Amino acid sequence: MNWHKGLSVFYNDMGNSYLGQGRHKEALAHYLKSLEFSKELPSQHATTLRNTSIIYLNQENILLATKYNNEAFQLAKKENYITCMADCYNNYGLIYKHKKNAAKANAYFLKSLAIWKQQGDLTKQAVILTHLGDNAEDLKVKIAYYNKSKAIWDQENPSYLLAVSNIFGLVEANISLAKDGDLLRKSEIARTKKQLLEEAESYLQKAIYYSKESNVQQNLMYSYGKMSEVKELQGDYKAALDYINLNYEIYTSLFSQENKNKIASLESKEKLAKKDKEIAIKKLTLLQNERQKWYLIGGILLLGIIGFLLFLQNRNRKKTNEKLQVLNSELDAANKAKTRFFSILNHDLRSPVSNLIDFLHLQKDSPDLLDDATKTRIENTTLTSAENLLTSMEDILQWSKSQMENFKPQPKLIAISTIFNDTQNHFSSEERVRILFQNPSNIQITTDENYLKTIIRNLTGNAIKALEKVENPTVIWKAWQENSHQFLSITDNGPGGTQEQFKALYDETEVVGIQSGLGLHLIRDLAKAIGCEITVDSTPSHGTTFVLSFI
Repeated sequence: MNWHKGLSVFYNDMGNSYLGQGRHKEALAHYLKSLEFSKELPSQHATTLRNTSIIYLNQENILLATKYNNEAFQLAKKENYITCMADCYNNYGLIYKHKKNAAKANAYFLKSLAIWKQQGDLTKQAVILTHLGDNAEDLKVKIAYYNKSKAIWDQENPSYLLAVSNIFGLVEANISLAKDGDLLRKSEIARTKKQLLEEAESYLQKAIYYSKESNVQQNLMYSYGKMSEVKELQGDYKAALDYINLNYEIYTSLFSQENKNKIASLESKEKLAKKDKEIAIKKLTLLQNERQKWYLIGGILLLGIIGFLLFLQNRNRKKTNEKLQVLNSELDAANKAKTRFFSILNHDLRSPVSNLIDFLHLQKDSPDLLDDATKTRIENTTLTSAENLLTSMEDILQWSKSQMENFKPQPKLIAISTIFNDTQNHFSSEERVRILFQNPSNIQITTDENYLKTIIRNLTGNAIKALEKVENPTVIWKAWQENSHQFLSITDNGPGGTQEQFKALYDETEVVGIQSGLGLHLIRDLAKAIGCEITVDSTPSHGTTFVLSFI
């Protein structure tokens, strides 16, 4: 039927079956076939990519495990495939566990666990709890995770491969505590050595039963080995010897079978080589009998060459048309950048220049209206405004260069306290509005300093304008950090507004020319250039808050 979806699902499920048996080579072969048929099936493709990552992780190929898991996560995120994202978080946890980064591994395991709790999937929760137990260094914490996982496995599927692995985790923890009295006292676990070993023996009896039931010889071999260790610690040396012999029998059986498989593979290769020689002889015979057909083949090749030349001519014509379209698009983008640049000049330079001209007119036409103190104060204010105007011009030219020359930001680690001090100095002439800065943790952000300063100045200037008719006008800047992500926010107690009034912050198609929207265009373009996400929360009569997120 050539049904790609059916084939993709079949190969993926076969891979899952082999993975459940611990046959990683066969599982990988089936997953790779599934990927070939699922290229147009996003959810299935993401799932199989994630499964392939597991195989490479089991083979300790961390590079390929990370590559496939990254592809799976990006595709799942794009398709909003929540359960696959949870599986990918689990994989990231296993990858960082292999890298000995316990903190990051735990963070990803907990992200995955939160999703599975929300989804109500108990089996997946049990898997993550086992991984958290494996990753924990404190034995008391480790055992607590294993017991939580075991409670779910006992209810859902106690013979599952990972359920047996969870049992092994409990056995290892009990043996470690039984061997080390100091460790047992430090762990504050109220058990004696005898009780710990009896509990370990009980767990191993279950593991042996489940391993036999599912015919997983490697788990059975491991169970016998651990049972021998428990019996030795209990002083039952005869039983310890019996179990180690059972362990060795399975080991030699598996090793012997592996050798048999290798010999069979070599014999198959030899047979194939003989067949290849026979086929080669037959091909030579056929070629000698069919030379006359080469003339026909030559004619077909000639027609093919003519067709290929026609195809190349048509393709070159299409490429030329595409280049012309690209040039037209670039010209249109340049014109838009120029229009936006002059609009921003109008927005950011008109107000300070107007204030300067008003003062000069007042000084020229009515100097008697100003007493010495007022004149000195206005002169100082005007001088500060002129200096700030020069700084604003430098920032605007910086932005215009990025628009018209594709100038890229130069990120570096900067202290937010430096940016806040610069902003406070920039608006030092503002006497009516109180501007506060809160940065208790003294956070640092890796970004372009000039771009960020321009964004903060524009947001502050817009907030001041919004407070012209407000009593006790206040602007508050805050800086904080959450989960290694940095955030800045500006809040004013102004009249607020509707989302439509802030449309220019999100919509690049919004027409440039409305006075209140020009600063938002500048902020939007600069923020996008430095990878900063901006959100706004504003309600009429309740003020406005902008949040800058650096994730």
